[in-house]
Amino acid sequence: YGGFYDHVAPSQVDTYGYGPRVPALVISPFAAAGEVVHRRYDLTSVLKFIEDRFGLEPLTARDASAADIGHSLRYDRPPVPPLIITPGA
Repeated sequence: YGGFYDHVAPSQVDTYGYGPRVPALVISPFAAAGEVVHRRYDLTSVLKFIEDRFGLEPLTARDASAADIGHSLRYDRPPVPPLIITPGA
């Protein structure tokens, strides 16, 4: 596996912690092209986005305090058109 070395220790948020860091990619027609967001997300950030989007109550304190990935989306401009890749073109 190559180990789990990371030069930055994960934050301790509860008994279990965040665990190892992994990159997060936001892929959406509303995501700004080439933008790098330095906000800390975790897997509950996706859940937080769904809860906020549909007006649902948080399931736990962890997702209630998670960063919402919706802040990485730009609804103030038209969505980016789809990129259609044609083989052999």
